[in-house]
This record gives sequence, C-alpha cells and structure tokens, in this order.
Amino acid sequence: MLKRSLLTRLVPALAAAKLALGLVALFATYDLGVAQEPHYPYSFFGLLPAAFGATAALLLLGGREDRRAVTLGGFFMVTATAWSNKPLTLLTMRESGVSLFSLADALELDAFMAWFLWTFVRDFPSPPTSLSSRRRIQLAIFASAAVGLLFFTFNLLGFAARHAPGGSGVWEALAWFAPRRGQGVYYVAVLALTGGAFSFLLWKARFAQWTEQRRARLFLQLLALTLGPMIVEVLLELFVPGYREFILSHQRIKRG
Repeated sequence: MLKRSLLTRLVPALAAAKLALGLVALFATYDLGVAQEPHYPYSFFGLLPAAFGATAALLLLGGREDRRAVTLGGFFMVTATAWSNKPLTLLTMRESGVSLFSLADALELDAFMAWFLWTFVRDFPSPPTSLSSRRRIQLAIFASAAVGLLFFTFNLLGFAARHAPGGSGVWEALAWFAPRRGQGVYYVAVLALTGGAFSFLLWKARFAQWTEQRRARLFLQLLALTLGPMIVEVLLELFVPGYREFILSHQRIKRG
C-alpha cells in the first residue's frame, strides 16, 4: 500500500470538489460569461478543466499504487482549478454572505502546482542517485510546499476577513497574495517554481538511460503542448511591459 502525505491526499480531493462546483457555476453563469467574454469562448472555462480533470482522475485512480502517477495526477487536478475561478467569481460576485461556491472560489489550489510537479520530478523517470541532486530536489520540494501553503492560507484568510465585520483592512492587505493575471506575486512565484521543475526534468533526462530518456522526452512534449501556451502567455503578461495592454486591446489575437 502506497503511503501518501496529508497534502497528497487532501489537496486533490479539494481540487476535485472545486472543479465540480466550477462546472456547475459555468452552466449557471453561461449567458453572463459569454456577454463578458465576447472574444474568448466562455465554454473553454468548462472544456479545459474537464479535460485536465479527466486526465487527473485516470492517473489518480488508475495509478494509485504508483507514486509518480499520484503526484502527476495531483498536478493536473490542481492545474484544472485555475479555470474554475472565473465561473465561481461570476456566480458569487453579488453574494452578501458565504456560500459553498464562494468558499470554493477562495480555495486557491493551483498554488500547489509546483509542489506536485517537483515531487513528480523527484521520481521520474527514476529517483536521482547522487546525493547533491537529491538535496536540490528536496529543497525545491520544500520551497514549493511552503509557497503553496502560504498562498493557500493567505487567500483563505482573506476570504474570512472579507466576510468578517471590520475585516476590510486585512482583506485589502491580503489581496496582494491573490492570483491576478499580469500582476501580483502569486503567479510569479508559482510559475517560477513550476518552470524550474520542467527545466530540472530536462537536465535530469540527459543522464538517464536511453529508454528513460524517451519517456522523459515524451512527457515534456505532452506538457509543452498542453500547458506551454498558457504558461508563456502568463509570463509575458508578468514580465513584458505593455504586453497585457496590447493583448487586451487585441482580443482576436488572444482568442487565436
């Protein structure tokens, strides 16, 4: 029986629940979402998380005795929740109180993307043999877990402060840690650590046996096709001055 840490058990379960609620919110807000996103198919906020969630379910259920399948499945599951935020926000933006949907919106589970990916990289295609490599990976895993827990906790506290009497000041301070495209520290830290995991996997594959190199190369190609465009766009919005304003004024390019 494969032993799993608390994060490995709890985070994918919460992500699956948020994903399901996000799909419900998508159908409930579809007309409003289409009106607000005229140049971006609102259906993508359902199709993309459904595809990532289905991949995650296959890995988590079909490979539950394989640590690599479990951590990769967790990575896909928490990544899927990034597309659930928009429908959940639209559904709850006029709420005065707390609901299950608003609570799900506050659970920023994609903060654990880097942690799941670094844990996967540690074991794929095989665990590192050198002590220095093991130490570097463990340090990256620890940093990714700390960043994930920090952002998850601060966003949850911000949600509580937002709905607490006199908590507006705390909520405004914690809003700096919320995920915002093109600004803020959230995606800078999470994507930097996630990109580091991809780079380390590429370096690690160079020293693997030939059959393991093929597996690692195939995995990297798959991730490049699925996540590459999204990550590149977010990084451009964060680090290239003027790109966000340009893409917002040329929505047809973004849609293409």
